[in-house]
Amino acid sequence: MFRKALEIRQRVLGEEHPQTAGSYNNLASILNAQGNYKEAEPLYRKSLEIHQRVLGAEHPHTATSYNNVGYNLNAQGRYKEAEPLYRKGLEIRQLVLGEGHPDTAGSYNGVASNLKDQGKYQEAELLYRKSLEMRQRALGEEHPLTAQSYSNIGMNLESQGKYTEAEPLYRKGLEIRQRMLGNEHPDTAISYNNIGTNLDGQGKYEEAEPFYRKILEIRQRALGVEHPDTAISYNNLGMNLDNQGKFEEAEPMLRKSYNIISAALGDNHPSTKIIWNNLESNSLKINSIEK
Repeated sequence: MFRKALEIRQRVLGEEHPQTAGSYNNLASILNAQGNYKEAEPLYRKSLEIHQRVLGAEHPHTATSYNNVGYNLNAQGRYKEAEPLYRKGLEIRQLVLGEGHPDTAGSYNGVASNLKDQGKYQEAELLYRKSLEMRQRALGEEHPLTAQSYSNIGMNLESQGKYTEAEPLYRKGLEIRQRMLGNEHPDTAISYNNIGTNLDGQGKYEEAEPFYRKILEIRQRALGVEHPDTAISYNNLGMNLDNQGKFEEAEPMLRKSYNIISAALGDNHPSTKIIWNNLESNSLKINSIEK
């Protein structure tokens, strides 16, 4: 459907039209959501190029295109390449929309996520908290994007080993998402995963396990078995079981995760390498028991 829409707009409106750029962006977003990041990248870049030429460098749609290319690169593990694109999107939104606009808050969040992925946690925390404050003012407490900000601050704290500080923020994000989006929404699933990971980090493995199983069920239904996010859920459940000493129960989860993630993202992606190391570690534990 999205490919057909692009073809029609190319014929009727021409290549140099904002709606054609929108179709490139929409198709790229679908591919990105499916985990087809490399296929999505040139489409996002094409949309950006058209917006730059047709709408100019200082237009909200151009800012969105910068953000989308950055998001795509970040998903591929190309964090340093993504950072200037995120920052450019933020600059345009600050200039055109102002500091109080929800989209500007979204750009602060995007830059912060990129910095976190580069290990720049203190710099990221300032921007995450800025995004939360803006969203609370502009959107209110009971909004999915406010829930995202709570979760992201928690994730940043957890990356620094501050598990007890992160837990109430994760739970706050989950409560909002349950009320606003329901239990079966992919974003609610992210909150389940966050709490599971947090409890794991505190050594509460048995308490964490049902959260991991819940998110895996949601992602299987919502995203499909072959999606990278589903692969991450298999990995997280597998590692939780491994930490409980259930090595043989963990092995098929970790193997399933590796097979999905390597097919979707390639062997050189950071997530693929991490999951492969987890699988190898689990295999060594099983072999040591059998001996």
